[in-house]
Amino acid sequence: MIGVTSFGGYIPRLRLSRKLIAQNVAWYSPALWAMAQGEKAVANWDEDAISMSVAAAQDCLGERDRTQADGLYAASTTFPFADRLNADILATALNLNEDGTACADFTGCLKAGTTALLSALEAIQGGGRKNVLVAAGEQRRTKMATNFEMLLGDGAAALLLGSGEVIAEFKGSHSLSCDFIDHYRGTGKEFDYGWEERWVRDEGYGKIIPRAVAGFLKKTGLTLGEFDKVVYPCYFSATHKGIAKRLGLDPAKVQNNLHEVCGDTGAAHPLLMFAAALEESKPGDKILLVGFGQGCDV
Repeated sequence: MIGVTSFGGYIPRLRLSRKLIAQNVAWYSPALWAMAQGEKAVANWDEDAISMSVAAAQDCLGERDRTQADGLYAASTTFPFADRLNADILATALNLNEDGTACADFTGCLKAGTTALLSALEAIQGGGRKNVLVAAGEQRRTKMATNFEMLLGDGAAALLLGSGEVIAEFKGSHSLSCDFIDHYRGTGKEFDYGWEERWVRDEGYGKIIPRAVAGFLKKTGLTLGEFDKVVYPCYFSATHKGIAKRLGLDPAKVQNNLHEVCGDTGAAHPLLMFAAALEESKPGDKILLVGFGQGCDV
């Protein structure tokens, strides 16, 4: 049996009210009032994707023997270093063994967190690794008075994978890759460039996630009705609900997208939502996890 043996998350204590943001900038873009619910998490001045990932990993590992981990996969689209192994910094901060520990960075798209997760599971299944820690953290800069300022947040999540004392068994996966451009950030640029919202909502989240889920169900022979919780990121609340309707899901089975708690935390968000689902789950529950970004991991 292979799967998750422990999990953890980190959301910065500093929270910014979206209503406060709207009060200050909605004169420029009145449409921002439609998104002014809840709070977004904001990393402190001394935090970044790595330090938040360390905090999530510490929460995940707790008092466990850290010498047992022989792999660490880090995921982010906002790593502080472009030419330095960020996962190696994480491993050092967590006091993992230098000898025999494989470290790797996963980046380039928002499903980097779930891709790292699948890669770690495959490494364990293949016998090359015994216990792999997957940590994803994100700190995306946003322009003022933009939808991204309202929708995005900072945070991190971590999962320890192995074959002993498994609390969530891995049953199967399916991946879909397509160069769908909802946003991008060029080399050397500080901010993301976002495409028109209807394109992102309707042709992106609204079609790619259902297509990937259908591929997973066909591949595994499972039905959506068998799942007790379905986890998928989508920072458009109406679209998040619309995907459930398109899939024929009971709204009670859809994991909260955490918009009002922290905002979308990028590559970390599917894992952060998954950690929240695990906290609420009972023995025997089935959870479907989806990562979105230039395709999908299910």
